[in-house]
Amino acid sequence: MATINATLKTWKTDKKGQHLVMLRLEAGNRTRYVRLGIKVTKSYWNPKKGEVRAGHPHAEDLNRAIQKRIHAAEKVLHRMTEDEQSITADTLKLAVKKLTDSSDFWTFADVWLEERRKRDQVYYWRRARAVLRKFEDSAGRPLTWRNFTFRILKAFDLSMVEKGGNSGSTRAVALKIIQTIVNEAVKDGKLKPDDNPYARFKMPESEPVKRSKLSAEELERMQAL
Repeated sequence: MATINATLKTWKTDKKGQHLVMLRLEAGNRTRYVRLGIKVTKSYWNPKKGEVRAGHPHAEDLNRAIQKRIHAAEKVLHRMTEDEQSITADTLKLAVKKLTDSSDFWTFADVWLEERRKRDQVYYWRRARAVLRKFEDSAGRPLTWRNFTFRILKAFDLSMVEKGGNSGSTRAVALKIIQTIVNEAVKDGKLKPDDNPYARFKMPESEPVKRSKLSAEELERMQAL
């Protein structure tokens, strides 16, 4: 009998001391895991209930997202059972991931970012990773394509102004990286062209770069030196 529940990946932590919340899929005496795109510290996780503790500021939203993913995975399992498909931990994980990959921005973005690293686009990978981290702080995880509206982009742009004091040029660069990912998702059929959040979003204007010139006297001093 296959079982599906949520668990905390306590064997790995990030720089903030947070752990990934995972779907644990058990079938045929084997276990597989699927990332949910949610992170919390160990102190905020209730292992008996498989949910975020009430003390977390976003516990209600996170638990709702976790339960939604569990229910979706259970529907996949039910459909596989009705179709008399071979249910193993691996086949169940593959079916659940197909469902997840088509509905969540972060699942697609994480794969996209990893591809940049594998292609040795080191500078672009580092810059994109930094932008995605700031975007995660603003938009949160998970982020379904359905909920990815132009308001999400407006909120991210505003956060870069208020929290980072970023100029229009810096904000435009960051938003274009997100736009590149969204456009790739449209090409891959993950997102309908009519649902592209950038269709209604106005990009910030880049300020002209001001470069001061040396005076004739300063040039003479440099020449003399």
